[in-house]
Amino acid sequence: MLLWPILWWQLNLVIRWMRDAKVSDVCFQTNAWGFITIRYAAFQPDPSLYRPVEQTFRELSDPSWESNLPANLIPEAAEGRLALILPRKNRGGVTEGD
Repeated sequence: MLLWPILWWQLNLVIRWMRDAKVSDVCFQTNAWGFITIRYAAFQPDPSLYRPVEQTFRELSDPSWESNLPANLIPEAAEGRLALILPRKNRGGVTEGD
């Protein structure tokens, strides 16, 4: 019989306390009688503390954009690609060395 009035009274106290203390989130526990025990309270962060990191962009002429690939993997070296993918070149269906 006492559970709901006590729970209602306790929830109103928690809401008023959250508003006065500027608490944004609360983790609480209730017992069989409706009494509330606060286990964790998260306070609202100060919005003036947030300062995002400024993004910096490198120019496309920056040497850090250059490739470190070996010479046989560079796309401009067509012979290097063929040597890597096809070690033996086909000539009319017969491979070299057969």
